[in-house]
Amino acid sequence: MVAYILKVIGSQTLFYLLYYLLFRKEPFFERNRVYLLLTLLGGFIIPLLPIPSFQVEESIGPVSDSVYLLKGITVSTMPIEQTIHWWEGCYILITGIMVFRFLSSLVKVMNLIRKNTKQVLYGYKVVLTNGNYPSASFLNNILWDETVKLDREDAIRVLQHEQAHIAGKHSHDILLIEALKAIMWFNPLVYLYASALRDQHEYIADRTVLQDTPQQAYRRLIVKTLFNELGLSVVHSFNQSQIQKRLNMMKKTHKPKYLKLKIMTVVPSVIMLLFMFSCMENIATEPLQEPIRELEAIVTIGDVEKTFTDEKEMTTWMDEYMSMHPTEDVTFHIEFIKSNWKLVSPSGETRVLAAEGIDAMAEPKEDIDEWFSTFTQNLEYPEEARSKGIEGTVVVKILINEKGNAESFQVLEGVDPILDDAAIAALEKSIKGWNPAMEDGKPIQHIHLLPVTFKL
Repeated sequence: MVAYILKVIGSQTLFYLLYYLLFRKEPFFERNRVYLLLTLLGGFIIPLLPIPSFQVEESIGPVSDSVYLLKGITVSTMPIEQTIHWWEGCYILITGIMVFRFLSSLVKVMNLIRKNTKQVLYGYKVVLTNGNYPSASFLNNILWDETVKLDREDAIRVLQHEQAHIAGKHSHDILLIEALKAIMWFNPLVYLYASALRDQHEYIADRTVLQDTPQQAYRRLIVKTLFNELGLSVVHSFNQSQIQKRLNMMKKTHKPKYLKLKIMTVVPSVIMLLFMFSCMENIATEPLQEPIRELEAIVTIGDVEKTFTDEKEMTTWMDEYMSMHPTEDVTFHIEFIKSNWKLVSPSGETRVLAAEGIDAMAEPKEDIDEWFSTFTQNLEYPEEARSKGIEGTVVVKILINEKGNAESFQVLEGVDPILDDAAIAALEKSIKGWNPAMEDGKPIQHIHLLPVTFKL
């Protein structure tokens, strides 16, 4: 969820910067309004889109072709009691307050419309505010402060302005933005979008009035009607703040420079976002299932020779043979004709990670199962990851040098830095002086790949 919110804020930041730098001063107000609405909502949608992968395969490195994928290790924990952290409590509290304010504002204006006197004024249906609130609009209603003394021409201009808001359905934009502010109050971009949208609404309404009104007369009207605002966030008041911007916009003409070029910048910006999000997805890859081994091996003991293509079947046969000959000193000779390891993701994608072709792989001096037991004891599920509900499979590349020492650890498939570090820390404690891998009678560098699964 945190990653999604960060993507939303990142998307909206980019789109708002484009608006601020390229479109904010352009007199194409309807187009600007559409851009703001689309990019505001697009910021929530783009991070959810299925994105093609731009993944670059990582090379294992300049070492022997011998790579061995150890069996997976799983560390799990009993579900911990779900507790609400202080930051979750703060979010719930503040969100509750913001939602209450939003709903209170809605109820207040709806009660005003329902209870107050309605009449027709110069051909417009209005709701009288009795001097308690200034003139404004909400959905299909014009609120009218009859205590303000305006001549007939100025009154009609104010009514035309509010009717333009109604015709443009600007209240729907404001309801949307106020709802988003209540839920995502911590996102500064929502407030910037709210201010920008209100500006465009006012410019659109002003332009509508100016079609039949001399600019000078209308400018004087705007300045003359500067008084207290309504105080209801869900309505449009004629005397909105930032009057100077409105006055300046009235002088603008429909001759913007490089408009097509500016619009074309939006497309590469969306592509860049998709590419960035794809790269982020590749950093935190999907959890992996247990590794699957593809093999073809010939097992020989004495005069008995048997070919296997399934590891489980092979080990079962060897166990049964030893149980049937308990008094014999049993030594198996295994010739691997083919031995590949695969990791299969939940989406069905298969990756071949390892191929064997050596005399002996690097292994601990003690029994391998004993080593796994030691490693499991050293592996702890971090409390921070448990509390945040983080789980998944970390695949670690272990480079064992010619002396049998662990030369390096590298996370090939990560989940979260908390779990990645926990897997590395456990390995650093567990690998102490292994037997090196052997090829043609000589020690060689050898790579082990170890899947470590953290499961709640």
